[in-house]
Amino acid sequence: MNYLYVSKKKKPQSSRAARIGSFVLIAVVIALIVWGKALFSLLTGFWSAESYITQSASVSSGWFADKAELIAKVNELQHINDDLKVQLIEQATKTQAYDELVGIMGTSTKGEGTLAKIVRRPPYTVFDTYVIDKGAMDGIAQNDIVYAHDVPVGTIASVTAHNAIVSLYSSPGNKILVTFGTTSAQYEAYGIGNASLRADIPRDASVENGMTVTADDRSMTIYGSISGIDKESDNTNTSVFISLPFDIGYTSWVTVKKP
Repeated sequence: MNYLYVSKKKKPQSSRAARIGSFVLIAVVIALIVWGKALFSLLTGFWSAESYITQSASVSSGWFADKAELIAKVNELQHINDDLKVQLIEQATKTQAYDELVGIMGTSTKGEGTLAKIVRRPPYTVFDTYVIDKGAMDGIAQNDIVYAHDVPVGTIASVTAHNAIVSLYSSPGNKILVTFGTTSAQYEAYGIGNASLRADIPRDASVENGMTVTADDRSMTIYGSISGIDKESDNTNTSVFISLPFDIGYTSWVTVKKP
């Protein structure tokens, strides 16, 4: 028997398992170092996708609500548009009937003057002027007298073949003779614009606000009324302001007569 032979002792299993565990841990750490950034980006993408889906659902819900409101608004505007169409048809019918009446009356009857439509008026014309749809081809001539609502308002300043310009008496630079109330004294009134005239009369003349003003033409037509009195203008005269009895900006028709 060989007593020099010594049997080898077996290493415990626990030590081997510990070494394997260490290797696995080291491998996991290396994997995290190498692929950790990519894994983080992947997880971040999932989180972003979830947030986007949630936000999109919220926006879609709001969009559907806005769409419903928009549809309701469109329907409301459609009803308003339909109502306006009906009103437009009614207005067109009234205008046609009026034009037919004007055609029956005629626009160039001798002695009654020529009926003309105003195509441009203050504030869309220079100073106090009208542009009418009648001209030389209709017998209109320069210096013809123009009446609105049976009131002499101005004269024909210039004429083309189919149009004419009316210079109202209230236009700066124009003059007209007038009388006040029941007096027979004549005064010169000159235009100051804005459908108004001014006359300077003696301080002792008896005038008051609201007094009628008569145009000193052949028909002695009431031209307007006194709208203001300035007795402080100077020492000898009183300034009297005259206004027409209607708004020149809303007048649509005039009659042109020979002087």
